[in-house]
Amino acid sequence: MPLKDLLDLLEKLETRVNSYWNFYSIVIFASAGWLITKNIALAPQAVTSMAVGLSAFFIVNLSVIHFAERRIAAVEDEVRLCATTAAPASSPLFLRHLKRLSIPHRSLYTLVFHLVIDLSLLALLCLKGA
Repeated sequence: MPLKDLLDLLEKLETRVNSYWNFYSIVIFASAGWLITKNIALAPQAVTSMAVGLSAFFIVNLSVIHFAERRIAAVEDEVRLCATTAAPASSPLFLRHLKRLSIPHRSLYTLVFHLVIDLSLLALLCLKGA
């Protein structure tokens, strides 16, 4: 696959991941805002239902981000290979940039960040049920 097509694919995948994160952020801020501004304790059944729903959302969102990031890593690997075999006329700075990962340890950071936020929101939900 030509380098241009690989870079286009990489951009599309990055856009997809950003969309998943945007959707996640909306759910987090809406849920947290609602829980913080609600001045009454929630019924245990409501807390359980909301916790199950949020947990399902968290799992699905994290999984689609994870699989999109795996594809990004594969495309970046292909881009690195193309950069290694690029014509000598290519800019050294451009080639160096192509050979680096966009975000080192991306999957680990995603997992940790997602879990910390998820567990924090679930803890807030449980506090509102007390």
